[in-house]
Amino acid sequence: MVRAIYRWRVKSGEEEKFIQAWTQGTAAIRAKVIGAGGSLLMRSRHDRSEFMALACWNSMEDWQAFAAENDSAPADPEAFRVMGTVSEHLSTEILEEVADLLDCGP
Repeated sequence: MVRAIYRWRVKSGEEEKFIQAWTQGTAAIRAKVIGAGGSLLMRSRHDRSEFMALACWNSMEDWQAFAAENDSAPADPEAFRVMGTVSEHLSTEILEEVADLLDCGP
């Protein structure tokens, strides 16, 4: 299992558009892309324009195939277009999962 961390800076006043497009695009990836396990979107409490997503992938090979294909044929082209219009992609980092003790229920 690998995790991808994505970071964006979103234009002021465009946060809701970004969240909606991210949600739509992430749902399409999870439904259409082999090895995609979903993602979690977070927002910085210190810099409200900064958003970060943590995505689960079954393998590095699955993520690499997605990354290569997403440049030319994204799972949801409109969602990715909107995200690109209202935000600046700051970084992507891929990490190997070592242990997962998450239990974030209520």
